[in-house]
Amino acid sequence: MWLGSLGRWVAESANVPAPAPGAGATYLAYLRFPLAVVNALAVGLGYILLLHLVRPATALLAGILWALAPFLIAHSRLLHLDALLTSLTTLSLLFLLVATRSAAAKPVTWPALCGSAVCAGLALLTKAPALILLPLTALVLLDASWRATPSAGAPFNRARLITIVRRSSLPFGLWLAIVLGTVISFWPALWVDPVGAIGGAIGEIS
Repeated sequence: MWLGSLGRWVAESANVPAPAPGAGATYLAYLRFPLAVVNALAVGLGYILLLHLVRPATALLAGILWALAPFLIAHSRLLHLDALLTSLTTLSLLFLLVATRSAAAKPVTWPALCGSAVCAGLALLTKAPALILLPLTALVLLDASWRATPSAGAPFNRARLITIVRRSSLPFGLWLAIVLGTVISFWPALWVDPVGAIGGAIGEIS
């Protein structure tokens, strides 16, 4: 809705009138243009994040395959949710992997974790399947805490489990707080009728 509204504002600024239903290819192009730009920028940002995770040649190949994916190309040309959901979810996971890539030295890199949370919040605002990011993020952070917790050759036990959970609780709590803040900031319906807005979303999911 935000991107479509931006496209409508650009169309009005260019004196392109809103057409009657079933007409107006130029007006529709203006509405869809911001969505195409965001998805294109997501590929570039994803490539930069991949450079922190894999070799440059691998990152370049992944970026090319991402940019040329038929599904994303098709849906990026529409005022539709699926391409945007895919881009934001992928960026959230890439930011999260960057944040935890050096877990042996420290559990997380905070700026990258914040980037993951913002992308996750925007993905949740886009479409409900982004909820899968919540358990995925928890598992990745638990794994990072596992790698950052010295074992000294000791077998896994209850004390180590408690330590791992504690070390992952703070980054996961911060991640959730930023996700929630992003959702509240960009969902105006929550400002006036939070119960009705959330109830409507749950009704559509079910």
